[in-house]
This record gives sequence, structure tokens and C-alpha cells, in this order.
Amino acid sequence: MIQTYKFFGENSSLEFDDSKTVKELLQYAFERFDYYEPFGMDTVTIYQSGHAHFTLDTSRKCYEEIKDPKGLCFAYYIPGFLYYAEGGWGHHMSELSNHPVFSHPISLKLKFEEFSLFE
Repeated sequence: MIQTYKFFGENSSLEFDDSKTVKELLQYAFERFDYYEPFGMDTVTIYQSGHAHFTLDTSRKCYEEIKDPKGLCFAYYIPGFLYYAEGGWGHHMSELSNHPVFSHPISLKLKFEEFSLFE
């Protein structure tokens, strides 16, 4: 079935067959939005902002995995090293029930003149 998907930060929506995989949706979105990922498409995944879900397995079908097609963010996952969602959702990701577990996470404190930012 054709589903409409909306990615945070994009003005246009995508229509895509939800019986295809999340990976295929991401490849299609990158083509349509003219994006390039220097680390390779295997690192790209999605975060569903309204459903608060981070996709770890992009081989799943869209209809199985995506519950919030209007609230998608591009995200990145490198097992044991990094997971991150674009669009300012990163500060919520540690609260997700399905977030990846890192054995030695690093917390950064970045200071800029008049304020500091924790990540």
C-alpha cells in the first residue's frame, strides 16, 4: 500500500510503498532530497519522534516498523559507537526503551562564551 511519509526539516512529503523495507525508504528519501552520507547508507536509519522509537533494523518492512509516518527524523546508528537523530531529538534518545546500550558512553560538555550545552 502507498503511504505518505514526512521527514522533519523537509517541506515535501514522500509517497512510498510500505511493503518495502525501511532501508529502501531511506535510499529513496536520500535520492529525492539529494542527500549524501559519507559514512555510507548502512549507518542511516530513522527515529520516529511522535512514537519515540529508534529503528535498529532497517531490513524490516515499513508497515511493520513505522507507526508514525508523519513524524520521521533521519538518524544514524553505528553499533557500539554512535546513535543520533537529526532535528534536535538527540536529548530524548537516552530515554527510549529500545536505545542501543554502550559499555563506555562518553558525555560531552561544550562551552560557548555565555552558555554551555550538554550532550
